[in-house]
Amino acid sequence: MKSYVCGFAFSKDKRNVLLIKKNRPDWQKGLFNGIGGHIENGEIPSQAMVREFCEKAGYKTYFDSWIPLIKILDSSIFHEWEVYFFFTFQDIECCRTMTDEEIIIIPVEDLFQYTIIKNLKWLIPMALDKDLKEIFY
Repeated sequence: MKSYVCGFAFSKDKRNVLLIKKNRPDWQKGLFNGIGGHIENGEIPSQAMVREFCEKAGYKTYFDSWIPLIKILDSSIFHEWEVYFFFTFQDIECCRTMTDEEIIIIPVEDLFQYTIIKNLKWLIPMALDKDLKEIFY
């Protein structure tokens, strides 16, 4: 099974979110998504989230600053994958593009004016729901 992490880094005032404009895979090309990637052998999801965020956004976070949001699993005949979603509140103005995929700060209130991965339409509001309880871990 392929395992991934995806994280939403919000500004401390919760007004902005840091997203990445994807160049790959092909189905994500040109769309904005949370920051993440593959979980490597021997890593737990929170460790992968810290590593991927630093690699893509150039900002060191700590595993306990990432709050688990939800795990999405697809175990169909054709493919098996899982994605662990996290969120955090950080000083995102310090983040910068570290790869060929551009990092951008987007006002949450303007989110739907951008071409985003479809599930972000409910994942980002879910992360900002003040009544949210941890769903996994």
